[in-house]
Amino acid sequence: MTLDITDRESIKAILFKVLRGVYRLEQYEVNKFGLTFQQIYLLKFLNRSSKLSIGNIANEMRMKLFSATRLADQLEGKKLIKREKSKTDRRSILVSLSKKGQALIEQIDDNSLDLILDNISGFPKDKIEAFLLTSEHFEEILNPEVQDEK
Repeated sequence: MTLDITDRESIKAILFKVLRGVYRLEQYEVNKFGLTFQQIYLLKFLNRSSKLSIGNIANEMRMKLFSATRLADQLEGKKLIKREKSKTDRRSILVSLSKKGQALIEQIDDNSLDLILDNISGFPKDKIEAFLLTSEHFEEILNPEVQDEK
């Protein structure tokens, strides 16, 4: 299939399919693990970082500071994250995953990976390679900030 990138209707249809797939995977994780999408995202973000300030979290998640604080409070209440004072700036509180949070993210990631591998196993090799190549660039392709900078 050759895609004409100037065909807006085809691009809209593809974007909806991507949105639907991501939404359904998100809902699956939310329902299976009993966390909100924002909670899961924050845990996954912390898993790829070391210790982060609430300000860094708010910036990454494009939310106000009080919302990031509330989100961290929820996860701390579930014992999935821990807070500690910064050693370099005593006014700053740093957030990191707890052991329980690390174990849960590993379980969520393994579960999602198993699901994806099961679903993709029937596809021909060239389609799998095309999916992986495109997936590597999703963040760039779907980034609204690029348009805002123009």
